[in-house]
Order: sequence, then C-alpha cells, then structure tokens
Amino acid sequence: MATQKKHSAPVKKQRKRQSIRFSSDPGTIAYVLTDADGLKRKKAASALVVEESFKGCSLVALKDEAWKTGQRLLVKVGSLSPMMAEVRWVKKYAGKFFHLGLLFLE
Repeated sequence: MATQKKHSAPVKKQRKRQSIRFSSDPGTIAYVLTDADGLKRKKAASALVVEESFKGCSLVALKDEAWKTGQRLLVKVGSLSPMMAEVRWVKKYAGKFFHLGLLFLE
C-alpha cells in the first residue's frame, strides 16, 4: 500500500527588515510641511507617529489630506529636523483615518 505525501500550504517568505523598529514616545507628532513640488501648504498637516526606525516611520493621519504611495513630502517628525520623505504604503481605516509608512530620503 502506497502512502501519499501530505502537502503543506506554501509558507510566506518574510522580508528581513533593514532597520530596527521601535515605538515612538506617546504623543509624538509629525508635521507635513510641503509637497515635493516645493509648494508650501497653507497649514502644516499633522499626524500621530506610531512607530519609528532609522530609515523611516509610520503615522496615523486624518482623511483631510490626499495621501498617495510614492508621494514625496517635507516632514518634521518629533524633535528631528525637517527632511524629505517618500510615502511607501497607505492603509485606510474606518473611512476616517490613514496609516502610512514613510521612508526618509536624507
């Protein structure tokens, strides 16, 4: 009698993170000062910093702004100096909030 091999479901290959993530201090705010085209916003958009790393951060922001993957922004995160960043991913929650990941370009 031949035995059949059971095939397991394919395992998702996880990407190795390039830098360590850490939770930001409670209440840390990021301010988006300009778009990459250099046009100053009438008012800086603010977002709550959720997680930080050497190369970027993740933010929670209100739906007020048009957040798009690939968008370049001048952003001030917490006590850091303003720097250029690129929006790497965007997730919508409950139609009111956005969770977005930024990659620092400087």
